[in-house]
Amino acid sequence: MNDALLAEIGDPSDWTGEWATLRPLDSSLRCTLCYDIFRAPVALRECAHVFCSSCIRMHINQPGGKGTFCPNCRQKKAFDGELVAQPALEAAANHWRDARIFLMKQRHQLQTLEKKQDKEKTQSLKETDELEEPALEGEHRYLRPRKRVAGTPGVDDVDYRTLNSDIVVQCPICQQKFDVASLNAHLDYGCGIEPATNSTSMDSWLGVSKETNTQATKKLTRPQYHLKTERDMRKLLEALHLPVHGAKDRLIERHRQWVNLYNANLDAAPEHRESISTLKKILLQWEQSQDGTGAKKLVSSENQVRSWLQIVISMLIWRLERVLRYIKKLIICHS
Repeated sequence: MNDALLAEIGDPSDWTGEWATLRPLDSSLRCTLCYDIFRAPVALRECAHVFCSSCIRMHINQPGGKGTFCPNCRQKKAFDGELVAQPALEAAANHWRDARIFLMKQRHQLQTLEKKQDKEKTQSLKETDELEEPALEGEHRYLRPRKRVAGTPGVDDVDYRTLNSDIVVQCPICQQKFDVASLNAHLDYGCGIEPATNSTSMDSWLGVSKETNTQATKKLTRPQYHLKTERDMRKLLEALHLPVHGAKDRLIERHRQWVNLYNANLDAAPEHRESISTLKKILLQWEQSQDGTGAKKLVSSENQVRSWLQIVISMLIWRLERVLRYIKKLIICHS
């Protein structure tokens, strides 16, 4: 199965059967605004609710102060200064994102193997039934018992601990062939994962890169837009090497969105931060989606559409119940 396809799967309900125990873990590492696994998570200091940094920043920094509240509990103390980065949760989310793809591949391979074994078992039972078909009346059938070749051990006589290391065997999961020693290492580290290099350092064991950005980067501040002229906004954008075309409202929204993207990027761990050029591409995509003229438009995720449909359906059911109660009252009055 394609890794890119597995990476796009974004719903805890994908875990079914005996894998359903992973649903709570998958749900607890997701943002309630974008329904995706956390990216640079931050918590509101007042209520400790956690969101993706870019999601909550776009929410609380809406024009006119429309979003200055927590989306979960509606408390009013929600602004940039109240956001606290969560590096431990970010590390867990990033590791789970990679582990989820690996586990989905393993589940798919196991399901394929089980189907193959069930098919072979069914075929074997069918052949056995044909051999044991009762003879016709007056006819005697004698089945010659199978004889074992001299020197060949039976199934119950094989001791796998005595196999030589140069004997080639097959992996029961990925069907690749290895010698006995290589197969043990292959199964220990999992199919498709290369064994880690031998290292005794704690950083290597934890998967922490030694290359860290020691230079402190200052976050951008948002000015009082209503006090700025169009010329002032163009100077601000020019200092940030951003486009300066458009009316004042467009310049303000461009600067507001850039501050959100830039500060959210700094909330991420240094090894997971995007480059400035990548952030500018994201800003361009956002502007194109706002215009409605660009080829790339933002598309609501499947989970967001599903939530919206549930709200609409609940409202329709509520209205229908009110209409039915009103009709019932009319019938009682006329009777």
